[in-house]
Amino acid sequence: MQRITAVKGTPDTRIEVDVQVLSIDPLRGLMRLELRFHPYGDILEPNGHEMSRDVHILTDNAQGAGEFILRRHHQPHPVEISLSLLDGDVALYPIDTYAALLQLETYIEPGAG
Repeated sequence: MQRITAVKGTPDTRIEVDVQVLSIDPLRGLMRLELRFHPYGDILEPNGHEMSRDVHILTDNAQGAGEFILRRHHQPHPVEISLSLLDGDVALYPIDTYAALLQLETYIEPGAG
């Protein structure tokens, strides 16, 4: 599991994302990931477990552009996505290496919540 910080400092309102690799299939050129979301600040209800607003998360995965929503009054649950493997060559097994690109964008609709 790896966490990558995309901003300097620690803003009060943020979503931290833990990413865990579930599987890699070099023959199909796919990597399956699980994303776990940890909201902080005013997007989290006072109970500390549920979202106070709908937060839209956009990603570009192996199936194309995707969107999922962390729903207001619900706890954020893990999400599985697949990424296309870049570079690498299965013919070099057991010393083959691969890369994948994960892009996430978030937004809250104006006036929501």
